Amino acid sequence: MLRIFDPRWGRHDKLFFLSLLPSFAILVAIVGLTFATFLGKAWPILSREGVSFFVSSRWWPDDDPSKCFYGILPALIGTLLTSGLAVGISFPLTLAMVVACNEILPRSVGNALSTLVLVASSLPTVIYGLWGIEVVVPMVKELARYLGIETTGFSILAASIVLATMMIPYMFAIVNELYRSIPATYREAVYSIGARTWQASRILLSMTRLGLVAAVLLALGRATSETIVTTMLIGNVPSLTLNIFSPGVTIASLIATQFGESYLYPYMENALYASALVLFLMGFSLSGIGMYLVIKWRRWVHG
Repeated sequence: MLRIFDPRWGRHDKLFFLSLLPSFAILVAIVGLTFATFLGKAWPILSREGVSFFVSSRWWPDDDPSKCFYGILPALIGTLLTSGLAVGISFPLTLAMVVACNEILPRSVGNALSTLVLVASSLPTVIYGLWGIEVVVPMVKELARYLGIETTGFSILAASIVLATMMIPYMFAIVNELYRSIPATYREAVYSIGARTWQASRILLSMTRLGLVAAVLLALGRATSETIVTTMLIGNVPSLTLNIFSPGVTIASLIATQFGESYLYPYMENALYASALVLFLMGFSLSGIGMYLVIKWRRWVHG
């Protein structure tokens, strides 16, 4: 039998819990209605195209409904490639910053640096995009030229680098909180046996393995939904490619660039809502698993 109230709760605890239920119900209703709206809008194209909507690389709007065809495989691969590369770049840098702020730098300097990194997370994404156009795109272009590759610089790699820069403050906030929440007795025990700083950091980080996986999943969920930066830097070419120096497209950038003219073609708006539904499920799943792992890690460490 499902038990709603904890037996240890008093009358005021139960009233406080009941007062929170309306807010929780509203939040669940909003998420449910969002999913239902996307599913309703996406159903015509999903029932028409079927599995080919996810595995085809052909995006062909047409005035004639019998000739139009929509497939999001390039956008799906571009989303996974860009997000995965961004998280892969930002993760080791984040670990280095966490260790530096907590184990190497003086406490005052470490706290100041932590605050500065967290402040960077509040910057508008368009600022990162403009910085990417002025700095990262020329760097990628020169690197590609050095490697004998012709490119404009607007590419999957450029979008991934800027996206990684954006993800560092987000991931740092999670990992730093996990690292600092390790009980002091563990840290004291590690140093008491004569461990050096790098050894202690390695041991303490190993204690947060589950939390680190959660941080990666949460950052990945955040990265897949980024729109402004990817739209400005990825090139927005709906072609299937694994070459990181080539322009590409993500689901978010596809929606941003195509939605304005979607009313001109049959099924195009439905295809974009279906793309949004895929993005919604990806972000919701990754974030949900990440939060579950964070809770599980806290219970394991703190009991």
